[in-house]
Amino acid sequence: MKAQTTDTMRAALQPTRHPHPLLVADAVAQTAKAAEESADRYIADQHPHVAALLNDGAREHTDDQGAEAELAALVAEHGLDVEVLDPSTLSENLRNKVTAFHAEHLDGTRVLCVVDGQDPTHLLETVRHLLDKAEQALTVPQVTLTLDEGLGAHRTTPIETALRDIDCEAERRDLPWLAAEVVVFDDKPQAYGRKTRVWLHNGSTTGELTPSQGREALVAMREFADRYEVLLDLADETAAGDFEGDPEIAAADRQAEARA
Repeated sequence: MKAQTTDTMRAALQPTRHPHPLLVADAVAQTAKAAEESADRYIADQHPHVAALLNDGAREHTDDQGAEAELAALVAEHGLDVEVLDPSTLSENLRNKVTAFHAEHLDGTRVLCVVDGQDPTHLLETVRHLLDKAEQALTVPQVTLTLDEGLGAHRTTPIETALRDIDCEAERRDLPWLAAEVVVFDDKPQAYGRKTRVWLHNGSTTGELTPSQGREALVAMREFADRYEVLLDLADETAAGDFEGDPEIAAADRQAEARA
C-alpha cells in the first residue's frame, strides 16, 4: 500500500505538457495585476488629469464610508429616531435647500429627519451642526408659558445648571446652583396691565428682572466668567504646592490648644 502511494505521488509530480492548474491560476492573477499596474502607470504618465480624477474618486469613496459610519455613531450616541424623507414630497422651494432637520416631540423623543440622496460628508457636517444647536436649545416646556394658578401668572419651566447649589447648608443641596425662567403677570390685565419678568435663581435666592435687566446680568456673567477662568488658572498653579498635613502632629496641636 505504501509503494502504491509513493508511485501515485511520483506520477503526480512527473512533468507533463500542460502546466498545473494552480500554477495557471497564479500566473493569470499575476498577469492581471501586472496589466493593471501598467495601465495605472500609463494613465499617470499620459493622462495625469484622468489619474487625479480617479484618485479623488477613490478618496471620496473612502470618505463617504467614514462619514456614514460616524453618522451612525452620532445617531446611536444621541438616541435619535431617524426618518428618511423622499425629496419629491417637499415643495420646490425646499427641495434644494433642506438637507436635514432635528425635532423633539412633546414626549421628549428626538427625531432626525434626513432628506434622501444627500452626500454623506455634507450630511454629517449638517447633523453635527444640528446636534450642537440642539444641545444649546431649550425644551418645549422651557419655552411654553403655563398658567400657575397659585401665582396668578404664566411661567415657563426653569432652565437649570446641572451643578447643584454650592451652599454648604444641607437643605439647599438639592437646589440648582443657577436657574432662570420667564414669568408673565397678566391677571386682570385691563386693571393691572401685563408685565414680563425674568426670575433668576441662585440657590434659594431669586432676583426679579425685566428682560433688559436680564441681558445686563448676562453681560455681567460673561465678563465674570472670563475673569473667573483666569482666576482658576491661578488657583491651579497655586494648588500645585498643596499637601496633606500629619494627623499625629495635628492631634498634638489640638491637645496643646485644649490645655492652653
